Amino acid sequence: ALLKIYKSRNGDDVDGEDEDLTVFESAAGDLVPMLLPRMCLNRFYLAQGVKLYSQETWKEVFGSHTHAADEDGLHSSVESRGGGGMGAVARNAAPLCRYYSKMCDADNHAVREAACQGVAELAQKVGQHPLYADYLSPYVNMLLQALLMCFHDESWPVRDEACLACGTFCIAYAEECRPELPTLFERWTEQLTDQIWSVREDAACALGDAVTAYGPEMLEKVLAVIRKSLPAAKDQPPMSREEYKKLQNDVSAHTGNQVYSCGSLAPKLRKGGAGRIG
Repeated sequence: ALLKIYKSRNGDDVDGEDEDLTVFESAAGDLVPMLLPRMCLNRFYLAQGVKLYSQETWKEVFGSHTHAADEDGLHSSVESRGGGGMGAVARNAAPLCRYYSKMCDADNHAVREAACQGVAELAQKVGQHPLYADYLSPYVNMLLQALLMCFHDESWPVRDEACLACGTFCIAYAEECRPELPTLFERWTEQLTDQIWSVREDAACALGDAVTAYGPEMLEKVLAVIRKSLPAAKDQPPMSREEYKKLQNDVSAHTGNQVYSCGSLAPKLRKGGAGRIG
């Protein structure tokens, strides 16, 4: 609505306007720090209707001609005014990072999960962009602290997304993340023993990202974990296919267990806590 009003009043005449800003930033003015973070977060929200509507809104506001037809998310081009969505996000990194950090501590587990995904996107797209990476650099520690808190979340999708996001940050900002590397390594290796298989898998992916970021020094630490932990698989009791099927159909084995939300396959559980963890 803001864009329609703005364009109806100004048309195609942009004389005197700042060409370094997107049309959205020119139209919204002082409202950008409030609107943009929420527009970003809603693209990851669990409810499919909210997610799809927000993604389409983003394309309408910033255009979709600058990226592949099957690609969603932030996009930019030197041909786009103000760098498109990527430029707008980079210039408003401060309010966006503060908002994401706050949402990582939200009461709703679906919001915390979406916030972790949004943080990962910043690291992957803004953090590895040659023009905009420096805009995000001052806020890396803030975002890492928010993600470290989420490692202790009772909702496994939140832990999963936080784990992956930290690995992505190590690739994009290796030196900025180095002070927290001992804590990150401890959290990643803890996730390798999580009861959810996808959390274990993504913890391994995050360790792979760390090896990519830090090279031989991290590789040796990861190999040490593998040599110590992998043989433990032999200690697990064998289970035939017939025994597995019997367990699946055993009512007593599934009575009184944790009940999960039908929306996210995760329970509506408490967040990991407040403040710095590690």
